[in-house]
Amino acid sequence: MKTTIVGAGMAGCIAGYVFPFSEIIESSNSAPLNHHAVLRFRSDSVSTLTGIPFRKVTVHKAIWSGGKEVSVTPRWANLYSQKVIGKVLDRSIWNMASAERYTAPTDFHQRMLENHRMRIAYGRSFAGLKDGSEAIVSTIPLSKMCELYSINTGVEFNSRSTYTVTSIVEGSDTHCTVYYPDPHFSPYRATLTGSQLIVECMAEPKEWELMEVWESLGLLTHQEQQRTGHWSAYGKISEIDEVIRRRLILQLSIEHNIFSLGRFATWRNILLDDIVADANSIRNMIGGDTFGLIRNHSKGAK
Repeated sequence: MKTTIVGAGMAGCIAGYVFPFSEIIESSNSAPLNHHAVLRFRSDSVSTLTGIPFRKVTVHKAIWSGGKEVSVTPRWANLYSQKVIGKVLDRSIWNMASAERYTAPTDFHQRMLENHRMRIAYGRSFAGLKDGSEAIVSTIPLSKMCELYSINTGVEFNSRSTYTVTSIVEGSDTHCTVYYPDPHFSPYRATLTGSQLIVECMAEPKEWELMEVWESLGLLTHQEQQRTGHWSAYGKISEIDEVIRRRLILQLSIEHNIFSLGRFATWRNILLDDIVADANSIRNMIGGDTFGLIRNHSKGAK
């Protein structure tokens, strides 16, 4: 069965390697280089799939508040969770142990786009593919897809926009993450990956807040070589009822031949590592047309 990938973002580009003969359609007229988050992976599965070398590193972590480092406690963890998603849930701040990770090159997305350049159709709308005659691997947000098909979800899809500041730090080649749980401090996390510093914020930060971030990392501001800022519309997504989430993904697959892939399309907080396994599951579903595979896919990541 013919398969089309909708979206040339990170998830769509990764899917392009799992579906090497599928067309990728992108609604914008140019490359959607809008992924400004940290490119850090738990395994080398994405590197193996794409053939793009990753670097294995050790990442160190800390929590900073009130001008000093603090230890993780329920108070700090709960403040952080409410700051980023508005709910009290377990977040990554609980794990302060150093960890081995794999980092992608800063031009990772551009390299994937270049690899797929001959089969990406820019300026193509999804509207013409709604008849269900072919399999669709969709990276469109689940909320928007349900709107397109007039599916009554019974839930609200809430998300928070975030602002990301990216800088190059001269003389740096280390890997660390600092969390900022203070609700009155715009940055919530800063990650130093080699020489690239990414500061993720709940709003556009003030200069003194960025100075505080640099202090928390033991950096000197004269080391900053360049700085860019970007808004992300779906920076933080709020989880919906899990039973409903699975039902919506299942309904799209069975009734409309649409297979959801990626964080926004499945509306769950996952890492890019998970997309490889999910894309392979979708390939098996399309090839075997097995209801059980579709049902398992709708459950999402553990």
